Amino acid sequence: MARYLATKGCRSSKSFLFDDLRFDTNTTRITPDAHDLAQIMKTYPKLHIRIVGYTDSVGPESVNEPLSAARANFVKATLEINDISTSRITTSKEGEEELGATNQTTWRR
Repeated sequence: MARYLATKGCRSSKSFLFDDLRFDTNTTRITPDAHDLAQIMKTYPKLHIRIVGYTDSVGPESVNEPLSAARANFVKATLEINDISTSRITTSKEGEEELGATNQTTWRR
């Protein structure tokens, strides 16, 4: 990602997966990696991002759907706390429909 962002004139949309950005099952409790994303955004002040919230497939869809939105919004709020303007961030949710990883990758304390 850093190489892409450092490329002069990179303007096209590109997706990057932060595979170490994890949550406890059924929570918005996050690993410290959101701070890494804040640092990247500080380094590239013209960078705008879309955060997509996912869940694992544990639990009913009626819980996972709103949880995926809450997770995306929590990451956005964490970036805002780290002085990143929310005008640079949009969010969306995918729930468990389009899993970003297997349930075995769930981060636990």
